[in-house]
Amino acid sequence: MKALVTFLAVVLGAGPALAAPQSRATVPTLAWEDCGDGVHECTPAQVPLDYRYPGGTQLTLQLRRWKAADPDARIGTLFIYAGGPGSSGWDWVRSFATSATQEIRDRFDIVGFDPRGVHRSQPVVAAEFPLTGPGMAYGPPAYDQTHAPACLQWAAARLSRYTGSYRAHGSAAILVSGNTGDPDTPYADSVALARTLENGHLITWQGEGHTARRKSACVERYMYEYLLREVVPPEGTVCRDAPIPD
Repeated sequence: MKALVTFLAVVLGAGPALAAPQSRATVPTLAWEDCGDGVHECTPAQVPLDYRYPGGTQLTLQLRRWKAADPDARIGTLFIYAGGPGSSGWDWVRSFATSATQEIRDRFDIVGFDPRGVHRSQPVVAAEFPLTGPGMAYGPPAYDQTHAPACLQWAAARLSRYTGSYRAHGSAAILVSGNTGDPDTPYADSVALARTLENGHLITWQGEGHTARRKSACVERYMYEYLLREVVPPEGTVCRDAPIPD
């Protein structure tokens, strides 16, 4: 799920002086064009560097789209966030589409993007890593073992401005997957998230490694049923299948 990336940190050009915070940013207009491969479409998106000041310095993110192969049966857009930190959602569009079922490819536009500072998107100002360094903090082969020390040695606390609620009141069903042997995002967190969400549903894989995507065929069957038909697994469902071969 993660990819080793080069960490980029450069100073953006000077932008307008910061004014008083505004209420919301303008939704960017997307102009999709062929990426040059005859399969995917690409577009840049202009977004604020700091969403507290949506009229201030802007930066460019790069998006990629796989269009639903059967437009008449299209359900909507499946938006992929690659996580990481440092993984490329732009790259994930192809890998997800080609590994998903034909029905998923037929019925969804699949969209991903490179977050700020990642791969094709614009670099941003960032603090220097003490002791660990970029490779230690951002990916394999020591991915699971080095995130914790990298976070502990980060130069400054960065507190979220969001204070809740985390229940997603009034939402459709939300499927949460977790595997019991995940060393990076502990299974207990998946259980807590499913319980916190007002309409959360948990699917468990009894297996090792980070996430169950492309590891458990059982979990993927439930995931596709959820996406295609909004069917969630029975409460307490546990998949115990062997990992999908690489």
